[in-house]
Amino acid sequence: MRDTIARFRARTGRPYRAHAAGSPLAPDEPCPTLFRWPGAGPLHQALTTTLARLGPPESETLWLCENATAPAPGGAGRFGALAVLEPLALGAARHGTLGAAHVYVADNVDVDPDAVVWIPPRLVAAGAAPWDEVATAAQARHALGPDWLDERAAAVEALSTYLEELAELARAGAPVPPRPWCEIDAAERAKILAAHGVAARWR
Repeated sequence: MRDTIARFRARTGRPYRAHAAGSPLAPDEPCPTLFRWPGAGPLHQALTTTLARLGPPESETLWLCENATAPAPGGAGRFGALAVLEPLALGAARHGTLGAAHVYVADNVDVDPDAVVWIPPRLVAAGAAPWDEVATAAQARHALGPDWLDERAAAVEALSTYLEELAELARAGAPVPPRPWCEIDAAERAKILAAHGVAARWR
């Protein structure tokens, strides 16, 4: 939801406490819906069980971005991303840019499940739309349309095979890929798999 501190306080009765590492927003400065690519493993967990915190458990800081694809174009573009609908509740504060997109820091604390929703790859590129007036996961699922559940199931299956393929590569003694596996060209991935005797699972 695109919100200001003044509107957030009036609507929720909660204070805004900016993360210490960022620049606090002004009372009337709008904060858009922000997005998180937590990594393939945590995203799979979020879609199959629960993910209490959106960042690494050992970290106090959660990194968010106004553009879902900027931090991880390959991952978010193939598997979707998480939309954080009320980032002001987490103390989101500005912390520079990534390309043309603003980056925010927030508190990595347990989040309300109704304030986070998975968005499918087809809408990742849409950026803030249609999120500006969406405050809850229920509202978001309505906006995402009737195909959302099928898309979610497809993402779970894709993430499962992706993670299985990486696990088999690790068991075969392959070095850690130089960049995210999903951002490596398909032909190069095939060569790496063949070199270590691993059958392709994720396509």
